[in-house]
Amino acid sequence: MTDPNGSIPPDLPPELPARLPAELPSRSPARTPAPHDGAEPRPTLIRLVYQALRNDLISARLVPGARLRIQALSARYACGVIPLREALNRLTAEGWVHHSEQRGFLAAPVTADDAMDLCEARLLMSEAALTASINRGDSVWEERVIVAYHRVRKVPRYESTEPPMGNPHFDEPHRAFHMALVSACGSQRMLAALEQMFLHAERYRAFARRIELSDPDADHRELMDAALDRDVGKAVALAREHILRPAQVVVEALRTLPITSNRSTG
Repeated sequence: MTDPNGSIPPDLPPELPARLPAELPSRSPARTPAPHDGAEPRPTLIRLVYQALRNDLISARLVPGARLRIQALSARYACGVIPLREALNRLTAEGWVHHSEQRGFLAAPVTADDAMDLCEARLLMSEAALTASINRGDSVWEERVIVAYHRVRKVPRYESTEPPMGNPHFDEPHRAFHMALVSACGSQRMLAALEQMFLHAERYRAFARRIELSDPDADHRELMDAALDRDVGKAVALAREHILRPAQVVVEALRTLPITSNRSTG
């Protein structure tokens, strides 16, 4: 059965191991930190918990719509309640998590309508940022774009093509390339918004589990050449297609995915 609105209810996968980076120390209930225990450990802890949570949200390991129970997350990430709540509050402000008095924290749901809204917002802001970046970019910007292109072209887009399976190591250099293209736009707020939208689009692709087989190297090379040639019209058209095409694949997938049972983290 398919939800005609494309709304996907929550479905949490089986218990997963803790995903915090290795440098985060394990929680030790018996230990009370001494006054001379290093400088400002809490911000680092909060940042690491935030990054681990966001990575699991982007990859859909924390399934959209699932209830995020504090105690279950505390055990999963081996961290205390205070840094966990602060990380969740930050993720709520960025749209990754929803919060209500009745249900607490929830992984933000995904819908076909929201996926298209995200796509349209990216198209509008990307056009403005790319146009400004091409017009303002200097030789330092050109070098940044070229370096980012060479980094992304070295990483395979797919782990396999039968069935299609994306390579998770491709995501970071891919994001870095597209951010390099707009990096000379002159607006830090615009860059921050574009980066957040890029990551939200990655989450949609991960959850939909649909990959459009294409040649990203050819697409990226053509886009880079247009930008470096200062051909604004061509670069904007190529960037638009690069955003719109996979978004349409994701929306179609969301409209056809079956409804699954409700679950939570605990």
